[in-house]
Amino acid sequence: MRPDFFRVFGVHTVAGRLFGAGDQALLAVVSAGFAEHNFGSTAAAVNQSVTIENRHYQISGVLPAGFAFPRNAEVWVSSPSQLENLNRSAYNYRAVAKLKAGVSKEAAQAEMENVGARLASAFPADNKDKTFRITGLREQLTGSIRLTLFLLLGAVTLVLLIACANVANLMLARAAPRAREFAVRAALGAGRSRLVRQLAIEGLAIGVLGGLLGVFLAQVGIDLLIRLAPDNLPRAEEIHLSLPVLLFASLLALFSSLLFGMTPAWQAARADVSEALKQGGTRGVVGRSSNWLRSSVVIAEISLSIVLAIGAGLLFRSFWALTQAPLGYRTDHLLVMYAHEPADGLAQSLQAVNKFKNLYPKLAAIPGVVAVGAAMGLPTGRYGSDGFYAVRGKHIFGPGQTLPHAGFRLASPGYFGVMKIPVVHGRDFAGADSYENPFVAIVSESLARDSFPNQDPIGKQVPCGFDSMNYMTIVGVVGDVRQDSPASSPAPELYMPLAQHTWSVVVRTLELLVEDDGPGMANLSNVFVPFFTTKPQGSGIGLLLSRQIAEAHGGDLMLNNRKDGSDCVARLLLPI
Repeated sequence: MRPDFFRVFGVHTVAGRLFGAGDQALLAVVSAGFAEHNFGSTAAAVNQSVTIENRHYQISGVLPAGFAFPRNAEVWVSSPSQLENLNRSAYNYRAVAKLKAGVSKEAAQAEMENVGARLASAFPADNKDKTFRITGLREQLTGSIRLTLFLLLGAVTLVLLIACANVANLMLARAAPRAREFAVRAALGAGRSRLVRQLAIEGLAIGVLGGLLGVFLAQVGIDLLIRLAPDNLPRAEEIHLSLPVLLFASLLALFSSLLFGMTPAWQAARADVSEALKQGGTRGVVGRSSNWLRSSVVIAEISLSIVLAIGAGLLFRSFWALTQAPLGYRTDHLLVMYAHEPADGLAQSLQAVNKFKNLYPKLAAIPGVVAVGAAMGLPTGRYGSDGFYAVRGKHIFGPGQTLPHAGFRLASPGYFGVMKIPVVHGRDFAGADSYENPFVAIVSESLARDSFPNQDPIGKQVPCGFDSMNYMTIVGVVGDVRQDSPASSPAPELYMPLAQHTWSVVVRTLELLVEDDGPGMANLSNVFVPFFTTKPQGSGIGLLLSRQIAEAHGGDLMLNNRKDGSDCVARLLLPI
């Protein structure tokens, strides 16, 4: 982090100080929660040391609780004055800025476009046809789910209108048999204001009781949804019932009660007393005169229900289509673990690669494990990379060149077998594909179609801008996968051996895949409840302790039911 990062957000330390531009030492700033968990208090953390990637950072300050940007960040370290990667096409760094008072977003956007034009003129090879786009922080954090939230808001609004129409219809129906009652009370001296006030109070009572019940159900629903929320939901930990929301809901409940509760009162006030007294039974004048209103309410209710039903049907059809979309890889009987091994220099990087290679047979020897593989760039996983590549004899890396684009993935021998990604042509990676031997690659069917139409890609050579410009000989073609989500289309992918790209293995986090054949668990509702067990000799704390150990080391343990509901998939996220 640059020193101005904290000034942009206007955040100050609760203990110690922020690092400045003149600091030469490796300094770190930590969150209040990190300080209290590891050092006992915020003050005790100052001047302590933390080790990250084999580098020792001295803690200079502690930030207040609640600040965790980027998402879930707990440690911020000072960056060197000279950045390590200056490649203009890598896009490895992100920037945040705060506009000055009086400067509009449009003016800032225009200025950044001018900067982009100057860069495109000065560096046409990397910046041609590229510019800058200013994105608000709120849009950056919530943009991916903004449309979904608006759809939910529209659905909730329709449900509210249908509920109000139901209440209005019921109150109109309830008021019709009371027409004679109102007439008798009016004949005995009750004024119209008294009748209107009585019905208004009844409507308010219904609204208050309904609002209290709604608040209770909302709190229960929020707790349940937070437990079920996906990991990528922005600011999920901040979701709660706030005072402005409660005030809005209360006003909405009172308004709805008055609006639809006063309708029978208005009908009763307009009723002719003498005519109502002449009516017998329950067919009062209120009932007859309100027929048109009740019919209108019913029509509106049915119309809103049809709109909601059509929308729900369309959403269900879209959801069903997503669940049926072929992903190109398996999703069951897999355990995914994230492992990280810091290293400095080529020698340590090769040692880290050998450590992972020695780990595979140990994992494979565990009872119930069928196969083991590893990757950097698992579909829908945490990490990935993409960029340009070239075909030898067809493209060159240079100014003014238009190069094809693909996703870059690293894989170990056996990865495609574990993921059930078919090798449609050529071979899989082998143990001989090491750093000392000629570099090789495997391409997806999409990449083969795009770059080698009506040709056999086996034997062709490609360099890419991943971590080196070494030529890689294509040795295989595998099936396409939907890398990002079921809604994304299969895109060109370039797979490289983990052992030949050591820098990427140690800088990023490796994703270990373990295939099992065990029966799993059908009911996951109580697996993390202390002392709950279905085993005669069980203690009921094994999984709980496992998750607590994982969390203590910065990881997590999650269990999810498989599609058929009979088994489960465990995900252990644990940095090594």
